[in-house]
Amino acid sequence: MKNYFLENRIIFQTSYMGTPQQNGRVEHKHQYILNVAQALRFQGCSPIDFWRECILTAGYLINRTPSSVLNGKTTYRMIYSCDPTYDHLRVFRLLCYAHKQGRLGDKFNS
Repeated sequence: MKNYFLENRIIFQTSYMGTPQQNGRVEHKHQYILNVAQALRFQGCSPIDFWRECILTAGYLINRTPSSVLNGKTTYRMIYSCDPTYDHLRVFRLLCYAHKQGRLGDKFNS
């Protein structure tokens, strides 16, 4: 694997098992993907059985959304050197939820 990482300019780093605080960036990205997936599921009124599809869709959309970290470019553009198309995307619904700060409960509730 080390040769593969070197050939593809991937920085390989390890951390101790059971210490998620060492993976701050990864944990933040993971939480972001879950938040987007949760919003898609609520907005689409999808049953919990479709959580996998919501997570895959969230990753798909995030990779096609411009990022300030990439100077307004998308991850898709950085990988494929061309802009993504958006013609095939469809809106689930147009729905909005308010978030009450300090609310206790299940993170998958609306």
